[in-house]
Amino acid sequence: MRKLRWLLLTVAAIAFAGWLFAPGSGPRIAQDSVLVLDLEGEFIESAAPPVFARVFGVRGRPFVSVLSELAKAERDERLATVVLRIRPLSAGWAKAQELRDAITAVSAAGRRTVAYLELASFGANLEYYVASAADEVYAAPAARVPVVGLAAEYLFLGGLWESFGVDVEVERIGRYKSAAEAFAGREMSEATREMADSLLDSVDAQFVAGIASGRELPEQAVRNAIAAAPVDPAEMKRWGLLDGVMQLDELIDHLGGGEVVHGDDYAAVPPSDVGFEPVARFALVYGSGNVVVGRGRTTPEGSPVLASDTVAKALEDAAEDPEIDAIIFRIDSPGGSPLASDIVWRATQRVKERGKPIIASFSDVAASGGYYVAAGADVIVASPASITGSIGV
Repeated sequence: MRKLRWLLLTVAAIAFAGWLFAPGSGPRIAQDSVLVLDLEGEFIESAAPPVFARVFGVRGRPFVSVLSELAKAERDERLATVVLRIRPLSAGWAKAQELRDAITAVSAAGRRTVAYLELASFGANLEYYVASAADEVYAAPAARVPVVGLAAEYLFLGGLWESFGVDVEVERIGRYKSAAEAFAGREMSEATREMADSLLDSVDAQFVAGIASGRELPEQAVRNAIAAAPVDPAEMKRWGLLDGVMQLDELIDHLGGGEVVHGDDYAAVPPSDVGFEPVARFALVYGSGNVVVGRGRTTPEGSPVLASDTVAKALEDAAEDPEIDAIIFRIDSPGGSPLASDIVWRATQRVKERGKPIIASFSDVAASGGYYVAAGADVIVASPASITGSIGV
């Protein structure tokens, strides 16, 4: 299943890159080059924001474009080394696992993978988790990379409304449907605590196991390091979490090799230059954000929405396109309107009625209505850390 998940996302990534670049239009890459890719900022499950949205501060890099660059590097025998410069990331644990899978694939193909941490934050658990998949991990001398373990914070507003003379009444079916507690509760219920503990325990186990595997350390040694909460790079090296501490230019010199190629230039390398030839055509349809009735792709603030009419039309258009062999339905949604979810679910059934395969691929979250819209797909693929499930109204 893990191989299937990676294969599907690789197919989508290469299809995305193939659409962007014409064959033969890429830069010249010398033999034994060192590729430097930047991993930073927010990774979004949608196309790149339009220019007018970016003018108003809407940011985000399509996650599929990141996977595309790593998939090309995996195939590109002109590269000797891939350096991943990691800065603060805005992504969930499932995306982090897909990045780790992609980095591991680059290493398995014979490329030397090196992670370089440029961070000065209060918590770097996810960034370090991604970095630990590389063959070697380094940090900047002035970096602060606190690997302090996982935690969750909950805010309860119960009691606030009464001070304004407002009474809050909540009806729910099922003790685990606890979203309204944030607005009406004064403290965490037993059901919410049970869910939080279960989620944290699950992700924490994957977090520790991933670092232990990447760094070739016993899991208990990783837990001991986390308990010590190392922040300074020199201290992290003593715990076996880093291979070295140096400036990026010093690291490039230390690695040796040929010319340095930066990610912005490498993005122009067409997939055909590294041996990718289309054998099938997939449509990549996104379902991101809260599930709502109607049309649209974002809220006025720029947040994505899974709008029923927009997504249903995209699925049906792909189903009717004779040049499309199958559909990947990429979902990153906590749910929302049951009516809107049912409209999208019905669209997936019409896709199947036309004889076209549809594969649902879960990103960080596919819960409640986010799971419902996928339930009718031929295949559902998720990462171990994907938050999913549907437990009723």
